Amino acid sequence: MSKETMWIAFPNGGILPAAITGGKDREVAAHDPVSVPADYGKHLVHDRFAYEAKPKGKAAKASGGDSAEARQRLEATLAGLRKKVEEAQDVAEKAKLAEQVAAVEKKIADLAAGA
Repeated sequence: MSKETMWIAFPNGGILPAAITGGKDREVAAHDPVSVPADYGKHLVHDRFAYEAKPKGKAAKASGGDSAEARQRLEATLAGLRKKVEEAQDVAEKAKLAEQVAAVEKKIADLAAGA
């Protein structure tokens, strides 16, 4: 396995398996950046379970390019959430997903207002 790593974050939280962490399964909060092996991270990003992130503490003031990337990630997340809302059968699950859609829409609006 390659020693190359990358930073990812889960839009809705996730679990890193013991095979990746080298110990126990690890729960990761939503949008919390974590370092993982690059092959595993690319797999999660490709399947839209996660997105590429920057490590905490190293984030500088967002430039125009970073803002555009963030907006694209949020729009991809929003599209996925809207699809889940359409497919959801349970009323409570639909309501929860609708709240997440509203939160992502607010983040996109905030990002646009700051640009």
